[in-house]
Amino acid sequence: MHMSSVLAPVKDNRRALFAALLYSVSSTLLNLANKVVFSKASFNFPWGTIAIQNIVSLLALSSYLIIAPHATFRFDLGLLRRLVFPMWCFCLFLYSNAKALRFISLPVLTVLKSFAPLGVSVMEVLFFKDLLTKDAVF
Repeated sequence: MHMSSVLAPVKDNRRALFAALLYSVSSTLLNLANKVVFSKASFNFPWGTIAIQNIVSLLALSSYLIIAPHATFRFDLGLLRRLVFPMWCFCLFLYSNAKALRFISLPVLTVLKSFAPLGVSVMEVLFFKDLLTKDAVF
């Protein structure tokens, strides 16, 4: 599969490209910042740091909604209930990253995390009976 065919659906969508770029930059910066904070043997408060990161995220979202009043945001209690487990998994992901960074280097952790898409594909086959195609693996 050629790279231009992968990007074809978002080629003319600047918002999609901006979101992808912002995700890449923020993910990289988060990993580097966590490495600086969590690699010190004297620091052992990953839950506090996760809480602070979540508060900053809420402040950023709130600021966006104030700056861009035309943005649509509807509070949905049903959606919030459905998000409890994914949010818990995300916090566990951040916590495990923090703990791992105390014992292994950032490049090693990055390589280990790169196996996640393969794990997701296998889980989709097991739980949702999706087909694991050659394109999904390679």
